Amino acid sequence: MKVAVKMILLKYNMGEEIIKLSHPYDEDGYTIFQCPFCKSDFKLENGEFYHEELTSIYCPYCGLISENSSYINEDIREQAIISAKNLGIDMLNMMFKRIENNFRSNKYLKYKANPIKKEEEKVLSDKIKDMKIIKTGCCSKQIKVYDTTISNIYCPYCGEINLWKI
Repeated sequence: MKVAVKMILLKYNMGEEIIKLSHPYDEDGYTIFQCPFCKSDFKLENGEFYHEELTSIYCPYCGLISENSSYINEDIREQAIISAKNLGIDMLNMMFKRIENNFRSNKYLKYKANPIKKEEEKVLSDKIKDMKIIKTGCCSKQIKVYDTTISNIYCPYCGEINLWKI
């Protein structure tokens, strides 16, 4: 799954930068999502997230609906913030280096740019392994959830409470 974070820097006339993050999928081809309401994790098949008709997702556990972008899990959010900070640090370092270059010819003032250190980026991996694949009864889609003993699993696609099949 690719997540694009767009930084628009119009105030400083620097254009726009797009940070692309890749989030791995598991060995079965499922990508992890996190409900913005109950914070529970679940997985959808990798290609399902990008279908144009799928604009909102229902949480399989609490059944609440929200738009797709709010289901991005915490690891991706943290990585997006780190990447945005590092982009800002790169821009500041370039600016300070230009200032240093402008002062080189000045015999009265000296300026030495000390680069700001960037934050180390995380390696994103799918750490959750103990989920079970179930098939929803309504849409016949496969999802991964934690506990298959729960009988009230909501379909992430239509929101219907399901009696599911393994």
